[in-house]
Amino acid sequence: MRWTQNNLGNAYTDLPSATSEERSENVRKAIECYRAALEIRKKDEYPVDYAMTQNNLGNAYTYLPSATSGERSENVRKAIECYLAALEIYRKDEYPVDYAMTQNNLGNAYTCLPSATPEERSENVRRAIECYLAALEIYKKDEYPVQYAGTQNNLGLAYTYLPSAISEERSENVRKARECYWAALEIYKKDEYPVQYAATQNNLGLAYTYLPSATSEEKSENVRKAIKCHLAALEIYKKDEYPVQYATTQNNLGLAYTYLPSATSEERSENVRKAIECYRAALEIYKKDEYPQNYCITAANLGMALVSIDSRNACHWLREAYALKEFLPDQGKRSKEVIDEVCR
Repeated sequence: MRWTQNNLGNAYTDLPSATSEERSENVRKAIECYRAALEIRKKDEYPVDYAMTQNNLGNAYTYLPSATSGERSENVRKAIECYLAALEIYRKDEYPVDYAMTQNNLGNAYTCLPSATPEERSENVRRAIECYLAALEIYKKDEYPVQYAGTQNNLGLAYTYLPSAISEERSENVRKARECYWAALEIYKKDEYPVQYAATQNNLGLAYTYLPSATSEEKSENVRKAIKCHLAALEIYKKDEYPVQYATTQNNLGLAYTYLPSATSEERSENVRKAIECYRAALEIYKKDEYPQNYCITAANLGMALVSIDSRNACHWLREAYALKEFLPDQGKRSKEVIDEVCR
């Protein structure tokens, strides 16, 4: 019983799911199993088993699909509690590898934790960075290359999402993110780790897209690099094999085309057209009832892209996004401003 419930939870967590609803059901079953295991795996009787199950339970809460931002926040906070409980046992000097694994997972939870204000977001991401750096004290490149690469990729994401007060600070954070992704790609070769390679290429593309630039020429060069990264990711992320990752990368590729500087109105029109195609491709996967947060963000991106060429359709997608405004970074403020200006 001590092992069976924990292992059954792992099986439910790893079970492939055809829909978001099925995934949610599987993860909820996993949570029930881990909780049952913890009724036997008491901290004072089976400390290592207790820590293992707490870590697994944290993973389940982190990846549990959520219908609202509030529900997502509650799940991630539960995950954080689980990881902190595991770290009471997994001390760095006693269980270094388990310590590093749990620190990495805790970093993921802090990165995913919804925040009400930029200040709260900054605090959460800084905590995530501390966790990843703690993990990398153990995950050395030559000893644990795969774990090293995974943590470098996660650290890059944290630096990418870290709020910045000034452009110079933003530039420094994104450059750090880029260095992390480069470090990960030293391990994640396309032929050896194709999925991880694709994920890191996609993330590197985002870093190039958001990298502050001093001139239009520099911005253009960075965004073109971003486009190459996203296209490299899409060589692996085929729609029928990795539909969610495919959609995420299409959305990010759309952002790159949106931000690509244009020398002429014709070139600008072509870039916007390509961006729209990407967003529409993403929305073939991101259905409102299955992936409401992704649907909302991509709908907002599509609406913004359409404003200059098709105001009627732009208004449709902006209103779709605004109806789910709790998922938007600015709580729908920008979408509402455009709706009030354009959709009369």
